[in-house]
Amino acid sequence: MTTIAFVCRGNAARSQLAGALAEREAEQRHADVAIRTGGTDPKEAVSPEVVAVIRESGVAEWNREPREITDDDLAAADYVVTMGCAIEDRLPADWDGEHREWTLDNTAGDAEGSYRPIRDELSGHVRGLFDELESNGELRADVE
Repeated sequence: MTTIAFVCRGNAARSQLAGALAEREAEQRHADVAIRTGGTDPKEAVSPEVVAVIRESGVAEWNREPREITDDDLAAADYVVTMGCAIEDRLPADWDGEHREWTLDNTAGDAEGSYRPIRDELSGHVRGLFDELESNGELRADVE
C-alpha cells in the first residue's frame, strides 16, 4: 500500500482539499492507498467554505477536523506533499520517501468561490500524482 501525506500550515483548507480529492481518486481507481492530512500549526476547524467546495466535487461526506501532522505520519509516508509549509527538518534522516512541494495560489478568502480555483488546481495535481504512481506500478488495486 502506498501512503501519501498532504501537509499545509493549518490543515483547514489546502491539505483537506487535497486529501478529499485523493480519497476520491483512489476510490475511482480502486487503488489501495492510505491518505493522511495534517498541519504544522493546525487551526481549530476546517473552513465551512472548504467543506462546501469539497462536497461540490462529489465527496458527499467530509467531516474531518484539523490535526497536527505527526513525525510518525511523515515517517510512514511514501510521499509527502507540502503546500506552503516547511517540514524538511522533521523528515527522518533515513526516510526513503519522496517530498513534493505544490505551489498553489493562496488567495482563498471567506467567499466560497475563492476556494474553487484552488480545488480545481489541486484536482489536477492529485490526478497527475495518481497517474504517475499508476504508471510506475506503485498503485495496487484494492482487492475486497
